[in-house]
Amino acid sequence: MRHFTLHEFILSFLSFPLSFPGLKILLGMLTIPGVILGLIRDGDVFLPSLLGILGAGVLFIVLGDNLVAYKLSSYYFTLNALAILESLNWLSENLKWSKIMSLAVILLMGTSAMTVGDYANSSWTAIGFKDPWYNDLRRWILTNSDINTVFLSNYESSFFLFSISGRKTVLFRRTHASPFVDYDRRSFDIAIALAGNDTKESLKILRKYNVTYIYIDGFTKSDPIWVPYKYASVLRKKGVECRVGYVRYDPADPQSMYKDKGMSS
Repeated sequence: MRHFTLHEFILSFLSFPLSFPGLKILLGMLTIPGVILGLIRDGDVFLPSLLGILGAGVLFIVLGDNLVAYKLSSYYFTLNALAILESLNWLSENLKWSKIMSLAVILLMGTSAMTVGDYANSSWTAIGFKDPWYNDLRRWILTNSDINTVFLSNYESSFFLFSISGRKTVLFRRTHASPFVDYDRRSFDIAIALAGNDTKESLKILRKYNVTYIYIDGFTKSDPIWVPYKYASVLRKKGVECRVGYVRYDPADPQSMYKDKGMSS
Protein backbone atom coordinates (compact mmCIF):
# COMPACT_ATOMS: atom_id res chain seq x y z
CA MET A 1 0.00 0.00 0.00
CA ARG A 2 1.16 3.52 -0.81
CA HIS A 3 2.68 5.80 1.82
CA PHE A 4 0.26 8.69 1.15
CA THR A 5 1.34 12.25 1.79
CA LEU A 6 -1.30 14.80 2.77
CA HIS A 7 -1.10 16.40 -0.67
CA GLU A 8 -1.55 13.05 -2.43
CA PHE A 9 -4.45 12.07 -0.21
CA ILE A 10 -6.39 15.30 -0.82
CA LEU A 11 -5.86 15.03 -4.59
CA SER A 12 -7.02 11.42 -4.45
CA PHE A 13 -10.10 12.40 -2.46
CA LEU A 14 -11.07 15.25 -4.81
CA SER A 15 -10.69 13.02 -7.88
CA PHE A 16 -12.46 9.91 -6.53
CA PRO A 17 -15.39 10.25 -9.03
CA LEU A 18 -12.82 9.54 -11.74
CA SER A 19 -11.12 6.66 -9.94
CA PHE A 20 -12.49 3.86 -12.14
CA PRO A 21 -9.47 2.74 -14.25
CA GLY A 22 -10.11 3.03 -17.98
CA LEU A 23 -13.64 4.41 -17.43
CA LYS A 24 -12.96 7.96 -16.27
CA ILE A 25 -14.83 9.78 -19.02
CA LEU A 26 -17.72 7.32 -19.33
CA LEU A 27 -18.52 6.89 -15.65
CA GLY A 28 -17.49 10.41 -14.71
CA MET A 29 -20.55 11.58 -16.65
CA LEU A 30 -22.65 9.76 -14.05
CA THR A 31 -20.56 9.92 -10.87
CA ILE A 32 -19.96 13.67 -10.79
CA PRO A 33 -23.66 14.58 -11.23
CA GLY A 34 -24.47 11.71 -8.87
CA VAL A 35 -22.35 13.18 -6.08
CA ILE A 36 -24.09 16.55 -6.51
CA LEU A 37 -27.51 14.88 -6.52
CA GLY A 38 -26.55 12.81 -3.51
CA LEU A 39 -25.56 15.90 -1.52
CA ILE A 40 -28.83 17.60 -2.45
CA ARG A 41 -31.25 14.69 -2.15
CA ASP A 42 -29.52 12.36 0.33
CA GLY A 43 -27.23 14.68 2.22
CA ASP A 44 -27.58 12.67 5.41
CA VAL A 45 -25.75 9.80 3.63
CA PHE A 46 -23.33 11.50 1.27
CA LEU A 47 -22.12 14.41 3.36
CA PRO A 48 -21.13 12.39 6.47
CA SER A 49 -19.47 9.79 4.21
CA LEU A 50 -17.38 12.38 2.39
CA LEU A 51 -16.46 14.33 5.51
CA GLY A 52 -15.73 11.10 7.40
CA ILE A 53 -13.27 9.80 4.79
CA LEU A 54 -11.60 13.18 4.37
CA GLY A 55 -11.34 13.83 8.11
CA ALA A 56 -10.09 10.33 8.91
CA GLY A 57 -7.46 10.46 6.16
CA VAL A 58 -6.11 13.84 7.28
CA LEU A 59 -6.15 12.74 10.93
CA PHE A 60 -4.20 9.53 10.30
CA ILE A 61 -1.61 11.33 8.18
CA VAL A 62 -1.13 13.98 10.88
CA LEU A 63 -0.74 11.17 13.45
CA GLY A 64 1.87 9.51 11.20
CA ASP A 65 -0.11 6.47 10.02
CA ASN A 66 -0.14 7.24 6.29
CA LEU A 67 -0.92 3.67 5.25
CA VAL A 68 -4.33 3.85 6.91
CA ALA A 69 -5.06 6.98 4.88
CA TYR A 70 -4.28 5.08 1.71
CA LYS A 71 -6.51 2.20 2.78
CA LEU A 72 -9.43 4.63 3.04
CA SER A 73 -9.32 4.96 -0.77
CA SER A 74 -10.95 1.52 -0.96
CA TYR A 75 -14.21 3.25 -0.02
CA TYR A 76 -14.16 5.28 -3.24
CA PHE A 77 -15.68 2.38 -5.14
CA THR A 78 -18.73 2.37 -2.87
CA LEU A 79 -19.10 6.16 -3.14
CA ASN A 80 -18.91 5.91 -6.93
CA ALA A 81 -21.52 3.16 -6.97
CA LEU A 82 -23.89 5.28 -4.85
CA ALA A 83 -23.31 8.29 -7.09
CA ILE A 84 -24.06 6.28 -10.24
CA LEU A 85 -27.27 5.00 -8.67
CA GLU A 86 -28.27 8.57 -7.84
CA SER A 87 -27.75 9.59 -11.47
CA LEU A 88 -29.65 6.60 -12.83
CA ASN A 89 -32.46 7.23 -10.36
CA TRP A 90 -32.74 10.86 -11.49
CA LEU A 91 -32.72 9.84 -15.15
CA SER A 92 -35.41 7.24 -14.55
CA GLU A 93 -37.59 9.86 -12.93
CA ASN A 94 -37.18 12.36 -15.75
CA LEU A 95 -37.05 10.08 -18.81
CA LYS A 96 -39.18 7.24 -20.02
CA TRP A 97 -38.26 4.00 -18.24
CA SER A 98 -37.59 2.14 -21.48
CA LYS A 99 -34.97 4.70 -22.48
CA ILE A 100 -33.19 4.70 -19.16
CA MET A 101 -33.15 0.89 -19.06
CA SER A 102 -31.53 0.75 -22.49
CA LEU A 103 -28.95 3.31 -21.40
CA ALA A 104 -28.22 1.42 -18.20
CA VAL A 105 -27.82 -1.91 -20.04
CA ILE A 106 -25.44 -0.37 -22.60
CA LEU A 107 -23.44 1.30 -19.84
CA LEU A 108 -23.17 -1.85 -17.72
CA MET A 109 -22.25 -4.03 -20.72
CA GLY A 110 -19.54 -1.55 -21.70
CA THR A 111 -18.26 -1.42 -18.15
CA SER A 112 -18.18 -5.21 -17.89
CA ALA A 113 -16.37 -5.55 -21.22
CA MET A 114 -13.72 -3.02 -20.20
CA THR A 115 -13.29 -4.70 -16.82
CA VAL A 116 -12.76 -8.09 -18.48
CA GLY A 117 -10.25 -6.48 -20.82
CA ASP A 118 -8.33 -4.90 -17.95
CA TYR A 119 -8.28 -8.23 -16.12
CA ALA A 120 -7.11 -10.18 -19.19
CA ASN A 121 -4.30 -7.69 -19.82
CA SER A 122 -3.09 -7.73 -16.22
CA SER A 123 0.48 -8.97 -15.87
CA TRP A 124 -0.63 -11.32 -13.08
CA THR A 125 -3.34 -12.83 -15.29
CA ALA A 126 -1.01 -13.14 -18.28
CA ILE A 127 1.49 -15.08 -16.17
CA GLY A 128 -1.31 -17.34 -14.93
CA PHE A 129 -2.16 -18.37 -18.49
CA LYS A 130 1.37 -19.63 -19.11
CA ASP A 131 3.22 -22.71 -17.94
CA PRO A 132 5.28 -21.34 -15.02
CA TRP A 133 8.95 -21.01 -15.92
CA TYR A 134 9.92 -21.94 -12.37
CA ASN A 135 8.65 -25.54 -12.47
CA ASP A 136 12.17 -26.84 -13.11
CA LEU A 137 13.53 -24.69 -10.28
CA ARG A 138 10.86 -25.93 -7.88
CA ARG A 139 11.62 -29.56 -8.75
CA TRP A 140 15.34 -28.97 -8.25
CA ILE A 141 14.79 -27.35 -4.83
CA LEU A 142 12.48 -30.10 -3.61
CA THR A 143 14.88 -32.79 -4.85
CA ASN A 144 18.08 -31.28 -3.50
CA SER A 145 16.92 -29.90 -0.15
CA ASP A 146 14.80 -30.79 2.85
CA ILE A 147 12.59 -28.83 5.24
CA ASN A 148 15.60 -27.61 7.25
CA THR A 149 17.53 -26.25 4.25
CA VAL A 150 17.97 -22.47 4.37
CA PHE A 151 18.11 -20.25 1.26
CA LEU A 152 19.53 -16.74 1.12
CA SER A 153 18.41 -14.19 -1.45
CA ASN A 154 17.00 -10.67 -1.57
CA TYR A 155 13.58 -9.86 -0.11
CA GLU A 156 11.36 -10.47 -3.12
CA SER A 157 13.21 -13.50 -4.48
CA SER A 158 13.18 -15.03 -0.99
CA PHE A 159 9.40 -14.61 -0.90
CA PHE A 160 9.27 -16.28 -4.32
CA LEU A 161 11.43 -19.23 -3.23
CA PHE A 162 9.35 -19.82 -0.10
CA SER A 163 6.12 -19.60 -2.11
CA ILE A 164 7.09 -22.31 -4.59
CA SER A 165 8.89 -24.66 -2.22
CA GLY A 166 8.08 -23.91 1.42
CA ARG A 167 11.80 -23.87 2.22
CA LYS A 168 13.23 -21.57 4.88
CA THR A 169 14.71 -18.23 3.84
CA VAL A 170 16.88 -15.80 5.79
CA LEU A 171 15.12 -12.76 4.36
CA PHE A 172 11.52 -12.21 3.36
CA ARG A 173 9.18 -9.43 2.34
CA ARG A 174 9.41 -6.91 5.15
CA THR A 175 5.64 -6.53 5.30
CA HIS A 176 5.36 -10.31 5.84
CA ALA A 177 8.20 -10.69 8.30
CA SER A 178 7.72 -11.93 11.85
CA PRO A 179 7.43 -9.10 14.40
CA PHE A 180 9.69 -11.16 16.67
CA VAL A 181 12.64 -10.88 14.26
CA ASP A 182 15.01 -7.90 14.31
CA TYR A 183 14.72 -7.44 10.57
CA ASP A 184 16.92 -4.34 10.41
CA ARG A 185 19.77 -6.19 12.13
CA ARG A 186 19.27 -9.24 9.94
CA SER A 187 19.41 -7.10 6.80
CA PHE A 188 22.54 -5.42 8.15
CA ASP A 189 24.21 -8.81 8.70
CA ILE A 190 23.33 -10.06 5.22
CA ALA A 191 24.59 -6.87 3.56
CA ILE A 192 27.96 -7.48 5.20
CA ALA A 193 27.94 -11.18 4.30
CA LEU A 194 27.23 -10.57 0.61
CA ALA A 195 29.10 -7.32 -0.02
CA GLY A 196 31.62 -6.90 2.78
CA ASN A 197 35.40 -7.01 2.39
CA ASP A 198 36.09 -9.63 5.08
CA THR A 199 35.59 -13.18 3.81
CA LYS A 200 35.92 -14.75 7.25
CA GLU A 201 33.23 -12.46 8.67
CA SER A 202 30.97 -13.23 5.71
CA LEU A 203 31.30 -16.97 6.27
CA LYS A 204 30.67 -16.52 10.00
CA ILE A 205 27.40 -14.69 9.26
CA LEU A 206 26.30 -17.35 6.75
CA ARG A 207 26.94 -20.05 9.37
CA LYS A 208 25.01 -17.98 11.94
CA TYR A 209 21.89 -18.18 9.76
CA ASN A 210 22.58 -21.79 8.66
CA VAL A 211 22.64 -20.78 4.97
CA THR A 212 22.94 -23.72 2.55
CA TYR A 213 22.20 -22.04 -0.80
CA ILE A 214 22.49 -18.47 -2.09
CA TYR A 215 19.99 -17.76 -4.86
CA ILE A 216 20.71 -15.02 -7.42
CA ASP A 217 18.60 -13.99 -10.41
CA GLY A 218 18.04 -10.88 -12.49
CA PHE A 219 15.76 -9.33 -9.91
CA THR A 220 18.20 -9.99 -7.08
CA LYS A 221 20.77 -7.74 -8.71
CA SER A 222 18.37 -4.80 -9.02
CA ASP A 223 16.73 -5.04 -5.59
CA PRO A 224 18.89 -3.54 -2.82
CA ILE A 225 19.14 -4.72 0.75
CA TRP A 226 17.97 -1.78 2.83
CA VAL A 227 18.68 -0.90 6.42
CA PRO A 228 18.21 2.16 8.65
CA TYR A 229 20.55 5.05 8.06
CA LYS A 230 22.21 4.54 11.45
CA TYR A 231 24.10 1.55 10.01
CA ALA A 232 25.62 3.56 7.13
CA SER A 233 29.01 4.34 8.64
CA VAL A 234 29.58 0.75 9.82
CA LEU A 235 28.62 -0.70 6.45
CA ARG A 236 30.96 1.65 4.59
CA LYS A 237 33.84 0.71 6.93
CA LYS A 238 33.24 -2.93 6.06
CA GLY A 239 33.38 -2.21 2.31
CA VAL A 240 29.65 -2.22 1.58
CA GLU A 241 28.66 0.37 -1.01
CA CYS A 242 25.69 2.39 0.27
CA ARG A 243 23.47 5.14 -0.96
CA VAL A 244 20.52 7.02 0.46
CA GLY A 245 17.12 6.46 -1.12
CA TYR A 246 13.42 5.84 -0.58
CA VAL A 247 12.80 2.10 -0.71
CA ARG A 248 9.66 0.16 -1.43
CA TYR A 249 7.59 -1.91 0.96
CA ASP A 250 5.61 -3.52 -1.84
CA PRO A 251 7.14 -4.06 -5.32
CA ALA A 252 3.64 -4.07 -6.82
CA ASP A 253 3.56 -0.29 -6.34
CA PRO A 254 5.90 1.43 -8.84
CA GLN A 255 5.48 4.79 -7.10
CA SER A 256 7.13 3.48 -3.94
CA MET A 257 10.43 2.64 -5.66
CA TYR A 258 13.50 4.00 -3.91
CA LYS A 259 14.45 7.55 -4.91
CA ASP A 260 16.73 9.89 -2.98
CA LYS A 261 16.25 9.41 0.76
CA GLY A 262 16.53 6.49 3.15
CA MET A 263 19.29 3.87 3.26
CA SER A 264 20.01 1.01 0.84
CA SER A 265 23.05 -1.13 0.21
